[in-house]
Amino acid sequence: MMQRALAEIAGGVNGPAGKSGRTMPRPRVYCEAWPNPRISSPPWVAELVHIAGGQPVLPAGEKVSDEQVATAAPDVIVLAWAATGGKSEPRRALENPAWRQVPAVRHGHVFVIRDELLNTPAPVLVQGARQLRRAIRAGYTPALVRRKTVVAAVIEREGRILICQRRSGDELGLKWEFPGGKLEPGETPECGLARELREELGVGAKIGAEIYRRHFWYASSAGGRDVDLLFFSATIGEQRVENLAFEQVVWAERGSLRQYDFLPADRELVERLATGAE
Repeated sequence: MMQRALAEIAGGVNGPAGKSGRTMPRPRVYCEAWPNPRISSPPWVAELVHIAGGQPVLPAGEKVSDEQVATAAPDVIVLAWAATGGKSEPRRALENPAWRQVPAVRHGHVFVIRDELLNTPAPVLVQGARQLRRAIRAGYTPALVRRKTVVAAVIEREGRILICQRRSGDELGLKWEFPGGKLEPGETPECGLARELREELGVGAKIGAEIYRRHFWYASSAGGRDVDLLFFSATIGEQRVENLAFEQVVWAERGSLRQYDFLPADRELVERLATGAE
């Protein structure tokens, strides 16, 4: 009975634009079992999030930090604090200064589900899954549908890192950034980044591990846009770099990175590289 009910919930999951035949992005979901210390909901809740059409963004049943939640950038936050019934406090999420740029907070998508509906591994989880589905559907904002994924490379050679300056006529002209760009439909991050490096720098790069990711909200008079940024290590050996797309390209020492006027979305990683944290 429980399995059949959960299968019906999973079968009914469809984003608002699903009728077009496109694969819709799954809203990212953070479920919280306790606020201090901050603990994510148990593993079976992550399974329920999948069933209800969402994507869990943090490890289940673990202590997490404000910074981890901010970096994960959930579209929906669900509070089901243990032994509190329905008395979790959305205000504590909505007023958290560390979460101001989190999509769930910006759009007011912070929901309370009674803890017994999620924290009890029993048939009552079916009710919890239904409430999760309603919360997750709220995460289908126009911003989610328009969200872009941007990939960038940290290329290091002899202790120096390759950085690029945008052309003066480009958006955010003359700001510095790491080479890379937007993914095209159907591309994996690694393939898209390799393509961008060929187009921008004329090099064949070996793409390594993902070293950092973050979500960033670019505010603008047009309402702004959401961007997911994935940073990878990459190597190009001794290949000659051609400047095919920038004002200038520079090999900068780690300690000097702070001297460059980087894009706002890149500054956290710049600080980590400059201090040796990455």
